[in-house]
Amino acid sequence: MVLVPKLAFYLSLAWIVLLIFLTIVIVVIAGLTYGKIAIENYCRTWYTALAYFIVYGRLLANYFAK
Repeated sequence: MVLVPKLAFYLSLAWIVLLIFLTIVIVVIAGLTYGKIAIENYCRTWYTALAYFIVYGRLLANYFAK
């Protein structure tokens, strides 16, 4: 079945986009609430998003390698 891998791919992609979107929203809300302190943590938050992206990308690659 061709549909299942495509569905899995789009679900994974949607999950990654959702995580990045949530990260941006959290940074913006924290920035508006706490100001300078949150902006200093901005890079750390993006590294977390990047880590999510790498982990899910590897899981996706492993899934398609089978």
